[in-house]
Amino acid sequence: MPPFELSAQAVIDLETIADFIASDSPAAAREVVAAIRESCRLASQFPEMGFRRPRLTSKPVRFHVVPQFPNYLIAYLPDSKPLQVVRVLRAFQSTRRLVVDSAE
Repeated sequence: MPPFELSAQAVIDLETIADFIASDSPAAAREVVAAIRESCRLASQFPEMGFRRPRLTSKPVRFHVVPQFPNYLIAYLPDSKPLQVVRVLRAFQSTRRLVVDSAE
């Protein structure tokens, strides 16, 4: 079993991020995607390491900043097996538009 799964929305998020970066530098896009995937793997090993955002969602979603690229963070369900990554976010996104409450 893989250590984590990306939700359909997380796949879209990751592809959008990669496409945006790749328009300037395909190598940088690969590096960012690899770092995000590594953060997902790390969160699967230590699911309680992330922080909660109770003002953003009532669901048990945790958020973890990607260490190498702190402008990105993952949102995941810490009790899921394998770990369910529900969103991959850019830090400057408007939180009003986030839909993490649809996470199950």
